[in-house]
Amino acid sequence: SNKNIDYLCIVLIIFSIVEFYNLDYKNFLGPIDVHHEGTFLTAQLNFFSKNQIWTGTFYDYGFLGNSIGIFFNSLFDGYSIGIQRFIFKFLILLNKVLIVLICRKIIISISSSNKKEILFLIFSLSSITLASFYEHVTPFHQRIFIYLIFTLLIFNIVTTKKNSFFICFLTGFFSLLSILFYWDIGSYINVLLIVFLAYLLFTKSYGNFYSVVLGVLSTWILFFILTPSYEFKEFFNQYFFIINVSDYLIGIEFPK
Repeated sequence: SNKNIDYLCIVLIIFSIVEFYNLDYKNFLGPIDVHHEGTFLTAQLNFFSKNQIWTGTFYDYGFLGNSIGIFFNSLFDGYSIGIQRFIFKFLILLNKVLIVLICRKIIISISSSNKKEILFLIFSLSSITLASFYEHVTPFHQRIFIYLIFTLLIFNIVTTKKNSFFICFLTGFFSLLSILFYWDIGSYINVLLIVFLAYLLFTKSYGNFYSVVLGVLSTWILFFILTPSYEFKEFFNQYFFIINVSDYLIGIEFPK
């Protein structure tokens, strides 16, 4: 009964990919943002030159947030601000795909109407326009992709009656993964994980509850084992430092 929505979902994803491939990349050429783009470039240069992670540089966004270009370094055989800008546009594409999948899950779950296709089109089209390739400030900013993946996993668990060990374990994995990407988004996701675990207990979904907890514990324990003690300590030092000075970093205390 949901085949039509699945077809529409595929069409919208293809449309987003075509839009991405038809971007005029000359529009993204321009002066370097010394502060923000310099932050991305410096963190990755420190990583390559010092062969250290948290003890080698300070990450104001997060290790992977500041150094996401490292993954593309091997593809392009080098790193530049241009590559970083391309990555951000690619992440916007990923956001659009994730938004379509989330909209599909929501409409299928809450609507019993025979006009679900129309609802899906209205909901998804109005949502993906909020992830813009050309706007610097957009509701679905490029760095929120990690949160959208987490949201999609949560929706799949809630709307599926049977236990799914892999999906639940992967959801628990985001406790560490999100912190490694962005300090702030990782903090929000971990708070939501606590709320979600409470929900699983309330609904007596004990199998899913234990699978999520196992995912959280196993990834953190593995991270502790594989990370040198001095790096592990500096990881938490930077995290708590950012939390304590975040008001100053975003300028709330500037008038004082």
